[in-house]
Amino acid sequence: MSKVNSKKTNTKKRKNLTKKTRFEVFKRDSFTCQYCGNAAPNVVLEVDHIKAVANGGDNGLINLITSCFSCNRGKGARKLDDNTVVEKQRQQLEELNERRIQLEMIMDWRRDVEDIDKITVDMICEAISTKSQLSPNDSGKRDIRKWLKRYSFDEILDAIDSSFSQYLDWDNDEEATSESWNKAFDYVPRISSVKRRTKEKPYLRELYYIRGILRNRVYVNESYIMDLLEDAVSYDADLEGVKYLAKTCNNWTQFKEKVEDYICVMKERSEQ
Repeated sequence: MSKVNSKKTNTKKRKNLTKKTRFEVFKRDSFTCQYCGNAAPNVVLEVDHIKAVANGGDNGLINLITSCFSCNRGKGARKLDDNTVVEKQRQQLEELNERRIQLEMIMDWRRDVEDIDKITVDMICEAISTKSQLSPNDSGKRDIRKWLKRYSFDEILDAIDSSFSQYLDWDNDEEATSESWNKAFDYVPRISSVKRRTKEKPYLRELYYIRGILRNRVYVNESYIMDLLEDAVSYDADLEGVKYLAKTCNNWTQFKEKVEDYICVMKERSEQ
């Protein structure tokens, strides 16, 4: 066995950079040479070591910088004396740290929002339970979350009060029937929508009342009735007269033709 110690060298072997690492460096530096400012595709870019591998530099991102072919090949294994490069690395670290802090803030905010959403859903469920002695299941809670994307908390509470007061029926054991409870629950977003529209257009309440009269007496063209009534309002129709017509007409066609005749006459007058 040889008793001679083997001679060790201090030469550090360069490890090839992966394609992913090169891309991360280029992306961080906006595909721009950090020495001369030329950018791809006007120049061929390479990844340069700020502290050369020959002098102990590693492949960590903080030691890597984007360089064009000319700047990189001209630098060789010399240590950089350009303080702007070091300053740029410091600024990049500060920016990355600030991004991390802001991302953490966003995540905290999202958790707070999720907590608020859960509390809001629970409060709506409690309001429904108070009105009906029954509370929505998981599927119902998912529906409530959808409502909250369209309507305010107050709008939903107001609609719950109206819907459960109007549609809820009770059995002999003084429990809400399943059918009436489901109907009252399903009507909450519809009532929210109607209340919002009537707030924007106060006369809509009268039009809905007229439509209700017609529905109870004759067939109604649902896709046309509200447009017809709104056109009549736009020409200053006497809504009391329209109500009377809805109560006395023989059929939908008679009602429709009389209202259309009124609109036609008023339109001709306005054009004269």
